[in-house]
Amino acid sequence: VHFDAVDSVGRAPRHPAPARWRGARGERARGALPLAQGFDPGLDVTTGIRAATHADIPQLVEFFLAFKRRSPYATITHDLDRARAAMRRCISSPGGYLALAMPEGKIVAALMGETFEHWWSSRHYATDHILVSYQSGAGEALVKDFCRWAWSRPNVVEVLLGQSSGRHVDGAQMFYEGLGFERCGGLYRLSRYEAMEVAI
Repeated sequence: VHFDAVDSVGRAPRHPAPARWRGARGERARGALPLAQGFDPGLDVTTGIRAATHADIPQLVEFFLAFKRRSPYATITHDLDRARAAMRRCISSPGGYLALAMPEGKIVAALMGETFEHWWSSRHYATDHILVSYQSGAGEALVKDFCRWAWSRPNVVEVLLGQSSGRHVDGAQMFYEGLGFERCGGLYRLSRYEAMEVAI
């Protein structure tokens, strides 16, 4: 999961702050997140946030790939057909979410996520595939709306958001905790090449 934010949420940084961090939020209990039922496709007009459509996919692909090229995942070959298919699924499926901030005709923030069933339970959780934000307040608004959407899905009991670029970890942690999330562990990555070196 990638995260790049220019939001001023709590103690979050005012510069792009990708980081690897794993946070969790339980059922709609305490915290600053507005947990109204249902998904509002109009969203927050102050930041130009709205639900994505199929017509947005070409621009979203370029937006996300531009961030990927500056991330630790830049060397991993991407499959554009697969990326487009994932976006179409998140737009069309009841279990998918894709929203963007486009205040002046240009995407400045976007969040894509889905719900999944726990392998050990019939209960579901909602998690993000990617969150990128370059406009102050847009990342916060997207996360809040993602939570509103998640609580409207059947059987969703928690929202899990994370960061895996491994940079500015403290900034990402402050961003999520400023929104009421609780840290619940971490990610540990071993690349194929690192694994080969360990084996040798």
